[in-house]
Amino acid sequence: MHASLRTEPATENIDLDKNHHESFRWHPASRSHSFQSNGNDTQQIHPRLAHGIYYISDLDSVSTVQALETVVRNRQPFCVHPPGYQPGPAIQKNELNGRDIFLALSSGSNGQPKRVQRTHESWITSFKVNATMAKITAQDSYAIVGRASHSLSLYATLEAAHLGADIHMLTELRPDRQLNAMAELQSSILYATPTQLRLLCRQSKTALLKNLAIRQIYCGGGKLDPGTSQLVHEVFSGANIQEFYGATETSFITISDDDTPLGSVGKPYPGVELLIKPIDGENDLPEGEIWVKSPYVFYAYADDGQHAARWHNGYISVGENGRINENGYLFLAGRQSRRVNIADTIVYPEQIEAVLLEHKAVKLCAVVPVVDAKRSAVLIAIVQAPHSTALQQELLVYLRQRVGALKAPREIIFVQHLPLLASGKPDLMTLEQQLSQS
Repeated sequence: MHASLRTEPATENIDLDKNHHESFRWHPASRSHSFQSNGNDTQQIHPRLAHGIYYISDLDSVSTVQALETVVRNRQPFCVHPPGYQPGPAIQKNELNGRDIFLALSSGSNGQPKRVQRTHESWITSFKVNATMAKITAQDSYAIVGRASHSLSLYATLEAAHLGADIHMLTELRPDRQLNAMAELQSSILYATPTQLRLLCRQSKTALLKNLAIRQIYCGGGKLDPGTSQLVHEVFSGANIQEFYGATETSFITISDDDTPLGSVGKPYPGVELLIKPIDGENDLPEGEIWVKSPYVFYAYADDGQHAARWHNGYISVGENGRINENGYLFLAGRQSRRVNIADTIVYPEQIEAVLLEHKAVKLCAVVPVVDAKRSAVLIAIVQAPHSTALQQELLVYLRQRVGALKAPREIIFVQHLPLLASGKPDLMTLEQQLSQS
């Protein structure tokens, strides 16, 4: 199966011309506000210069943003990273022709986060698209709920600073206090992952919801399940909620609209072309590998070793599979690297996780494979909840009814805290290691 689709620009005013070079700016109108959860004084962070890159350790949100403002104003190459991260030397390319660069970190779902080398223009181009589509101005303010070392939060911070909007750093707060801070500060723009939105909305009873001024929500970094989507629409009733699909290497790929069908991540983002290629030897499957051509993609990895992204004829793939329906909407199947063969049946753990999250008792979960002599592999579901034999049996029955006995996890394991990455995604590598040792 082959399917190709090129999107049209959202408006005639969106300029995707990349013949001129641009750099991030810290707009004079952009101000930073912060709520500290414990009242501790922030510490001054001095970016560490190594191999031509200014590395900013993401110790606390206030000092991180101050250091980020410094390197942006001085047009210095930078990378914001979690404490303890030890990157290697950057790979410099002569073909950049003087363009300003920075390094973003991948989520690290299946190992060490990769440093992704980008030009400023690759993000500035989408800043302009979003400003046009959502009518973002210097009168807006962005609520930042994640760490700046995660590329989604870094993107939101830099977009706000570039457009002149205020930056509300809420990273150190608990989800219920983040909601209260959004109401008090009258934040209007929110970028968040499905996990972050789920945690926010589960705490909504204690928040000042009637005072929320969020008018635009961009949800990325994972599929927004129906249960969370309903919660988000209830809590942020005055907001335009748009789900987008992308990756650290590609930035925006698709974005939802008012007509997006249930289960889809929308149509191609302005300027993006999608191509679905059959998976080798699997032409009978409804899905194929997603390939992207756009002005928003990264330049190169800054690390040696195995990488997710592959290039072919100007298109890039990060190993995600999906399909495009007759109306041009993309439906994700899951990561090629996470696919599991169970008794000669292809199963995507992401789809089982989405079904689990629809259950009212499940807030966070992950599904991982373990080797099985009879079926090649079976699935284990890890759920963040107090151990309950009754709930365990209820979830096993629920999953067998929804996905069938073959695909349903063999076992449900309850944990007090599910290990998460900076991106808010479950730390699959840590979970698999813990299972192998148990």
